[in-house]
Amino acid sequence: MGNFKLIKTAAALALGASVVTSAVATTDASAASKYKIKSGKLVYAKSGKVVKGYVTYKSTVYKNGKKLTGLKGKTYYKAGKKATGTYKGAYYVKGVKKVTTGTYNKAYYVKGVKKVSTGIYNKKYYKYGKVATGTYKGAYYVKGLKKVTTGTYNGAYYVKGKKVVSTGLYADKLYVDGKLNKGYKLYNENLYKDAVLNTELALFEGKLYDGAKQNDKLVIFDGKLYDGVKVNEGIKEFDGKWYNDAELANGTFTIEGKEVAIEKGIEVGAKVASVEAVNGTTFVVKFNKAVDKKSAEAATVKVGATNLTAGKLSEDGRTLTFTTVAAIVAEDATVEVPAIVTKADEKVSTPKYVTVLNYKDTVAPVIASASSAIATIDATTTNKVTVKFSEAVQTAGIAYVNDEAATVSQGNNKDELILTFTKALKAGEAVDVKLTNVKDIAGNTIDPNPATVTTQVVAADAVAPVVTNVTTKGLTVTVAYDKEVTAGDVSKTYVSSNGVQVATLTNATPSEDKKSVTYTVTFGGDAAGLAAKAAYEKDHTFTGVLYAQEGLVLDNAKNKSAAFTQSVKFEADTTAPTLVSSEFKEGKLVLSYDEEVVLGADAKVTYFEKNASTGYIGTTKEITLDAAPTTGNTVIDGKTVTVTVPALDAEKTYEFNAAKGTFKDASNNEVAAFTKTITTPKEEVVEVEDKVAPAITAEQGNAGAYTLTYTVTDALNNLDFASILDVANYTFAGKALPAGTKITTDATGAAKTANVTVTLPKSAFAKDATGVFTITGIKDIKGNAVKEIVTTAEVTFKDAVAPELTAAKINADGTITMTLSEEITLNDKNFVVKAGETTVEGAIAKIEAGSEAGKYLFTPTTPTNITAATQAIVVETVKDLTEDATQTVDNNNNVLTFGTKITATK
Repeated sequence: MGNFKLIKTAAALALGASVVTSAVATTDASAASKYKIKSGKLVYAKSGKVVKGYVTYKSTVYKNGKKLTGLKGKTYYKAGKKATGTYKGAYYVKGVKKVTTGTYNKAYYVKGVKKVSTGIYNKKYYKYGKVATGTYKGAYYVKGLKKVTTGTYNGAYYVKGKKVVSTGLYADKLYVDGKLNKGYKLYNENLYKDAVLNTELALFEGKLYDGAKQNDKLVIFDGKLYDGVKVNEGIKEFDGKWYNDAELANGTFTIEGKEVAIEKGIEVGAKVASVEAVNGTTFVVKFNKAVDKKSAEAATVKVGATNLTAGKLSEDGRTLTFTTVAAIVAEDATVEVPAIVTKADEKVSTPKYVTVLNYKDTVAPVIASASSAIATIDATTTNKVTVKFSEAVQTAGIAYVNDEAATVSQGNNKDELILTFTKALKAGEAVDVKLTNVKDIAGNTIDPNPATVTTQVVAADAVAPVVTNVTTKGLTVTVAYDKEVTAGDVSKTYVSSNGVQVATLTNATPSEDKKSVTYTVTFGGDAAGLAAKAAYEKDHTFTGVLYAQEGLVLDNAKNKSAAFTQSVKFEADTTAPTLVSSEFKEGKLVLSYDEEVVLGADAKVTYFEKNASTGYIGTTKEITLDAAPTTGNTVIDGKTVTVTVPALDAEKTYEFNAAKGTFKDASNNEVAAFTKTITTPKEEVVEVEDKVAPAITAEQGNAGAYTLTYTVTDALNNLDFASILDVANYTFAGKALPAGTKITTDATGAAKTANVTVTLPKSAFAKDATGVFTITGIKDIKGNAVKEIVTTAEVTFKDAVAPELTAAKINADGTITMTLSEEITLNDKNFVVKAGETTVEGAIAKIEAGSEAGKYLFTPTTPTNITAATQAIVVETVKDLTEDATQTVDNNNNVLTFGTKITATK
């Protein structure tokens, strides 16, 4: 062991090398002298024999004397050297195995053979040797598989394999989830229709869009008016017409404080809207605008030979109701409603209205509904029931209350009957009423007959009215209550001073709502009364105590008001009204005061012309003021007085004067005198602007000629013939006129009147069509257009399209089934059937069972004449135009088309 340790370093190194080499090769070939190459093989140098096993010689590995190509262990050699390449389905690099099938060094190998680095292999996309997702040569791949070149994949749109958009814009087109948008879609606050920006009016998600943006103006869409994004609300004017909400306005509206009547969107003047007999005794006249109460209720309406008077005008001033004693019966009766002054302007009247009425009351009366208080118990007795009916009734009939016979009498109104019976009822007790043979004024018996109703006794109102306020003005006192009252015994009240009566109350005047009563204070004629009066006239004030005993007023249930005492102070109005402003406007002198005024004792205004530069004073003229409602020259509206002045010369100066007392207030305080100087303006020559549209008359449709004829006239200007000839200004049955419509007129150029004929093509009517023509938009040369839609009477155009032969089929039994576009009138001239040039005789019949319109069967006299094997079978229709020949026609006498030929098939 010691000798081993003394081995030289070189030897140790050699030994170490030998040991290492033997781990790789069987024989150490580091000593070149031991081996040699002979004939390309490794042999022993001494013996010349081939070296067996693995030997490394001069850095080359040999096996059995040959340079090794293959594996030595796990290392790949080629020609004895560690090699890079494919061997037995694996890929080696410098002898080391890297891959069989798979990826190595950014390349894909199959059985050791490199197939692809980045590109396509076996229809899959690889990138750096791995199956990849991405774009390659204009296509998009996912995990190696091709998905799209240009198109949609997985909610995105690709162009040449590149994703360009998912939901959004590409090339100015909208894509949603990779597909071109269909329908309406909102994107980035813009509306798209299909893939492009919307360019029309469109309703989307309940909002109106004008193009791509939300609508922000008034516009018509789908026949309705929109204000912005929503349908219009309220009354608005658009394009010369008024709309109420979304539709053309019809009715009466308040616009900017003014009552306006509108028909089909056009403002119209005041007029009678309708007359109607509601029942046998009630006749109603309705106005489109409020009329003057005095004028209306004084009017006489004629219905045939019957004069209706004393009508009652409704609160809104638009319904005038007449009630008659006898029933109205009208047979072709002429109804005349006279001109009635309107409420808004007393100088405007509704025109006289004339119509024809046919009416006879045949509707039976009925007991009014429960919500209208069918029956009520009289407030002071419990043995009377008042029954209210739908109309006035006669005092007749048989009545029972809780099975007790009752007498029948008329109530306060003719639509009420009072049933009186003997048995008293208590509050809360049920009341069963039975009525038989009650008739209205026209004699119609109640329905059902008998009629029954059940009600309940309501306890009488036992609560007395209570004073809520006491006010004074001048020598009047007003007492207000908490409910409706009627004036009771005025002697039960007086005014005292220092405990002594000095004045009484007179002239009890209830208010309109019946909740207050105003009294006039009258001083007594005794010493105390005269002293109080003198003090009031001296100091213009008087303080006292108002005493009222029980029963000063009564409520509707006859409950008496309680006694009360109230301190009161009466102050005289001693201040005269003051003139606030005066002006001369449109031929009227308008005076405004600081309180309400009335005409005084000497009501007149004087005026004269004057010229300051020359000192000229003209003749004084006098205007006597007259405030009569319809004929006077003076209108007093509270604090404003308007005086109509006779015509004055233009550009002249006039002075107006009124003496003190011309006007006064309610306390007789006289208004001070006034002077007003005015200069009349220069007379203007006003050119009348033509705003009158043409008028259309005598419009009618001619069914036989398929035409519409009418006359159009303009009073001032020539007609615009372009509008007359514009087919868009006409419709029939609610639709545009068909293509091929021709419009002609007997006038052209400068003309104010034209007769127009609109001719529709017969070919447009394959079926009967019924409807009315409408005409609008016809203009004069000033642009005034007919805005109201003019309609004709209803007209029916008959089917004018001839039937056609559409098919012919040979049946197995030799018959032929022929199909026409519609049904025809059968005769022996309908069809000609030919086999070659030979005409085949036969009979024609309609196919009935299970058939559709227009199918017919031809049965040859000799069935063998119809064979598919011999020659072509031709069916042709015939139109014989000779005068006595029978033609082939449809059910509207439209003749079949001549010469239609069809070759029959099996």
